[in-house]
Amino acid sequence: MRPAFRPRRGLLSPAERFDVKTLRHHFHGAVPWAAIALVAVALSVHPVAAEKNGKGGADRAAGVWELVFPDAADGGGDRFLLEFGLDAKGEMTGEVHTYKDGVRRMAEPLDRVRSDGGRFVWRLPSTGVGFEGEWGASGDTVRGALIIKGEKGKGVWMVRLPADAAGGLRPLPKGASWTYRPPEATGDGWEATTLAEAGLDENAYAAGIAALLEGAYGEVHSILVIRDGRLAAEDYFYGYDREKLHSVQSVTKSVTALLIGAAADRGRIAGPDEPVLSFFEKFAGPIGEGWEKVRLRHILTMSAGLRWDESSLAAFRESDDMYSVPLSRPVAGEPGSLWAYDSQNMALLATVIRRATGVPADRFAAEVLFAPLGIERWDWSEMKRGEDPRCDGTLRLRPRDMGKIGRLVLDGGVWRDGRVLSKEWIDEATGRRVSTGAEEDYGYLWWIADRTIGDHTLRVVFANGWGSQFIFVIPDLRMVVVTTGGNMENDMHFAPVRMIRDFIIGPALGVPPPRG
Repeated sequence: MRPAFRPRRGLLSPAERFDVKTLRHHFHGAVPWAAIALVAVALSVHPVAAEKNGKGGADRAAGVWELVFPDAADGGGDRFLLEFGLDAKGEMTGEVHTYKDGVRRMAEPLDRVRSDGGRFVWRLPSTGVGFEGEWGASGDTVRGALIIKGEKGKGVWMVRLPADAAGGLRPLPKGASWTYRPPEATGDGWEATTLAEAGLDENAYAAGIAALLEGAYGEVHSILVIRDGRLAAEDYFYGYDREKLHSVQSVTKSVTALLIGAAADRGRIAGPDEPVLSFFEKFAGPIGEGWEKVRLRHILTMSAGLRWDESSLAAFRESDDMYSVPLSRPVAGEPGSLWAYDSQNMALLATVIRRATGVPADRFAAEVLFAPLGIERWDWSEMKRGEDPRCDGTLRLRPRDMGKIGRLVLDGGVWRDGRVLSKEWIDEATGRRVSTGAEEDYGYLWWIADRTIGDHTLRVVFANGWGSQFIFVIPDLRMVVVTTGGNMENDMHFAPVRMIRDFIIGPALGVPPPRG
């Protein structure tokens, strides 16, 4: 789904158009664009003080603009929207918002914003890339160029957009207010209820949403609360809605663990103790020392003992190779003895699924997981290499369908009286298999933690995706909570957990929410 507004391509002559890849590279510095798109980088909105401006120029610049380039109107094009305004001191502020496939992927403040004397300038401080342009006669266009390393690049225009174009740039559109509305039963498999009927505190939930709207939890795109198998709360922000697919990031890993279980349930995989190399007997490339000791359970628990730096993941994702790179790494420690987060090995699981079942992981998921759960809309195509999807973090789902996966786990592999996965595998996957050395333990690509609220200690099983993509399963409360978000680069990845703890779970246990 793309926003309602569209760029005005006709404003640019062919001679004035330029390669959008150049813009992407310079606008975001040396970080590979594909990595930015995959992790859906979203920074908190922090207005930046800028140079003093003539009031007329500042008023003239206020609003939402788009950087116009050749493929902006195409379905797969990336878009750069800019929003300008005044802070309390009368100084101009600006932000740039990056969209891909109609979904906001990044927001970053601008500085040195100035509109005076017929000129409009700004700079992106993280990269030093700037813009200088001249106002058009209509006041709705600014024709200029990017400034890269102090020199003017190829031409680019800023085009003013309608006043309602900022709907996805903030939690709610300007002038809108939030009130609790019970979810709707839409025929997608969910029964709807109210918070009160589910034994939850509507006033406490409303207080949590108020804090969310004030930015207390960073950028939260959705929150859903499910109790006793019924959907009791469902709210969306920043232009999202229940039908939009959302990147679930590393929740993809937890889904992959369920697919391994489905293959084991069908006898396609002997079990978690099967040697990993048994699926790579025809592999002709170099294999690192010690791989003969690695079992599937070591990959599923991220305890294979391999040398790996998670910061190298972006470069791995850009490669055309799915499994020779991880297999070439030596086993540095005894498998099963030490946990280390390792996304690269998910490529091995993608290959294991295909070789065990005869179909790629996405097709297997469609047959054995998505279809039984009534998940009709999903996407697992981003950065796909060959037949296999990336099992580390590229799946996109509706939040409602993330909730179905949570309920499946809560109910021991059953969805609406139909068995999808064996209870034995769910218990294996969500049991404490290895310590991470922190508060959380690890199962088969699922996280497990004990959380104390008041006098109560609860076991929580959760899928955890970068940027606040979560599926929380709380068995003692018969509850599932789903969030999606854009908290990638603002140190607020876990911030929505505070809302869930203080305003949903706590009140359900009789613990009053915090005041103020």
